[in-house]
Amino acid sequence: MKNIVIALSMITFMAGCSSTEKMTSQDKELAYSKYITSEDLASEKRVNSFNLKSWKSLTDKYLIITTIKDQFLVEVSPCLHLERAMDIKLSLFSPLTLTTTDSLFVVDTPDSSNYKCNIRTIYSISKEQSNLIENIGKA
Repeated sequence: MKNIVIALSMITFMAGCSSTEKMTSQDKELAYSKYITSEDLASEKRVNSFNLKSWKSLTDKYLIITTIKDQFLVEVSPCLHLERAMDIKLSLFSPLTLTTTDSLFVVDTPDSSNYKCNIRTIYSISKEQSNLIENIGKA
């Protein structure tokens, strides 16, 4: 009898896990867009004294870039493989300045190609906002 209860509990647990749906990339992008609007995030044309510390891709359209002092939510033109990128390289028009005319390249992709993505919008965000944005769509 005890084994039956354990087995039923495990089946119920597994069924619950399999029915949990994560947000699609499109749903996340919509949520990021709504967050930008609801938080009234102001876009910036340029970030001076830019020194890349780290980055985290969110979807093929959004990533978070961290410098030594600041964090930025960056929107790019839809960029193949950005969501699963192992590495990116920035192409800056002016050294130490990130602008909306710059681009990035997704490197180390499954098909060994580099994909160019144009930077569309740069939003300055706090560490707390970064954590909130990173957790959108996670169960």
